[in-house]
Amino acid sequence: MGFKNSGRIVCTDDLETAASGADLLYTDVWVSMGKEAEAAERIRLLAGYQINRTLVQLAKPGALVMHCLPAYRGKEIDEATFEANAQTIFDQAENRLHVQKAILEWTVS
Repeated sequence: MGFKNSGRIVCTDDLETAASGADLLYTDVWVSMGKEAEAAERIRLLAGYQINRTLVQLAKPGALVMHCLPAYRGKEIDEATFEANAQTIFDQAENRLHVQKAILEWTVS
């Protein structure tokens, strides 16, 4: 799939392939609220997909690391990587809040 700025989207379950040369690494919680009964199975299935220092080193220098929050450090993202990218992660969460407020305003107006 080509884009005007030469970007591309690649779908893969190979984490190293996905991270190699990436501009951005993004993760979400493995166990969503209300799905706690599935926790053990989801953690088992997703254990190999953690964002950590080793994975970040495969991405481009200065690549952004994002997380939609809340984060469960040590699962989908390790503690050191979360802390090293906390400013970006929290800025992203704040920006998302403002977008969600705008959407609510738009829908009720």
